[in-house]
Amino acid sequence: DRYGTYTSTSTESLSMPSARGTRADPQTKEEAALREAREEAGAVCDIGAQIGVFEMPSNKPDRPGTVWTMFMMTATRVLDEWAEGGSRQRRFVPVAEAKGMVKPHIVQVLSKAVEAGFVKA
Repeated sequence: DRYGTYTSTSTESLSMPSARGTRADPQTKEEAALREAREEAGAVCDIGAQIGVFEMPSNKPDRPGTVWTMFMMTATRVLDEWAEGGSRQRRFVPVAEAKGMVKPHIVQVLSKAVEAGFVKA
């Protein structure tokens, strides 16, 4: 079975590590995703297939929405200590369990990964 890594700064909801950046950043989307997995989840990964591009509208009318490019990753090593480990909790959970723990836009990502055959439901 394949599992996802989800990190949280609270115990109320979980999120997937997400790369932040701008078009001016010198990193590729893949490099940014690998960096964020390491910083937010303490996972050193190999990048896999792109799952898709997902958009979430802004809740503020004067700001643009957020666009994520999501990738499958395989953790090759899980660090005991990592950059955001002091403020985040890390859990490895099956996809079915994760769907009940994340916000709707992340459920969309997980569903797409299952539909594409990247992970089991």
